[in-house]
Amino acid sequence: MNKLWKQVDWRRVLALVLALAAIIALLVTSLQADPLDSGLATKTIFTNEGHNHYEDLRLEGNSIIVIDLVSDEVLFDRLPDAQLPIASITKLMTALAASDLLPAEAKIDITQEALATEGSSGLSLGERWNLDALIDHMLVGSSNDGAAAIALATNAPDLSLVDRMNRYAEELGMHQTYFLNETGLDTGKSMAGAYASARDVATLLDTTLKTKPNILMATVAGSITRSAVNSHSLSVNNTNESAGRMVGLLGSKTGYTDLAGGNLAVVFDVGINHPVAVVVLGATVAGRERDVEQLIVATQRRYELLSPAFDVGSLQEQSF
Repeated sequence: MNKLWKQVDWRRVLALVLALAAIIALLVTSLQADPLDSGLATKTIFTNEGHNHYEDLRLEGNSIIVIDLVSDEVLFDRLPDAQLPIASITKLMTALAASDLLPAEAKIDITQEALATEGSSGLSLGERWNLDALIDHMLVGSSNDGAAAIALATNAPDLSLVDRMNRYAEELGMHQTYFLNETGLDTGKSMAGAYASARDVATLLDTTLKTKPNILMATVAGSITRSAVNSHSLSVNNTNESAGRMVGLLGSKTGYTDLAGGNLAVVFDVGINHPVAVVVLGATVAGRERDVEQLIVATQRRYELLSPAFDVGSLQEQSF
């Protein structure tokens, strides 16, 4: 026994013990670390990727995409690259292109030509609006005459606002997108005013959020009031009727024409600085909101958010 004891290489034993101690200390430190020190933790609270939270949804839209704008991961889709009429979602690009051409305080005149555009939103002949206020009015109330006034103010002899919108779409890689007008109104019984895919619309939302987030700020409210420079104030309700009750909403835009049906595009946060875009094209007016609400709830469940943006129980009671 004494002979065996003497043969043990105690230096090797000590080295092994020290190595094991270092490994145990490293594991303990890792387990005790503050989760907020992780880059992922600033974007999501938890994730639950093992279950498909979208598989049992009954959705009406013909083309749909749900995409994480941080990771670019597509969480759900249905024919996301189909080219479809987008109706007044067009006005997001109208606002983005115009704001690149003119400062926020640029004055926009409300002319007879603008007011001749289909659909009245309460604008009056002779009013002058700051561009930023008119963009808010246009997006929240989906004002066609407001869009026309902005286009008239930004058109140049050699390049119209619609031309610039198409160039912008091309630069952004929106390959299924082209615009025939600044409103998205159908140009006839068989031709829409603008076409895009759900994926392209998500790209438009992402670009707007990253480069001109102020454009989207008003679109999260249930209603807004804005004033002309030389006239009265004007209040409009959001055409996205769910806007006022979406927690974490960062922006939204509706669209509807005979050819397009009901469209809705939103972007919302699933965590700190972690936006997700949801786009539904080719539904009905009621169906677009039901689809988006279901998709938001499913996305929340995927990320296991602590504060749901909708009352899940009330949604489950609805007939989809």
